Amino acid sequence: MLTVRPSTVPARLSSACRLRQTRPIQGGYRYIEITRHDALLERAKEFISEGLESGALVPLISRTFKFDQIQEATRFLGSNEQIGKIVDMVD
Repeated sequence: MLTVRPSTVPARLSSACRLRQTRPIQGGYRYIEITRHDALLERAKEFISEGLESGALVPLISRTFKFDQIQEATRFLGSNEQIGKIVDMVD
């Protein structure tokens, strides 16, 4: 999951791709609407890459685990309690 800073709502992506907005949260789109079409997928990849590089998109980290806590991380993932990404640290 990525958080979008308010000033960077993906209007460029939606106007370029002409996708309908399916969820009101941060201008989200259904995964299948983009991945079905090569041109839309490339535009989405470009939008995400640029957003990550500029800092406009920031990964939302739910929880971080050390590698020796991998079983706990798997249980946490299976619980569906997380909002965001689970990070497993490997030293």
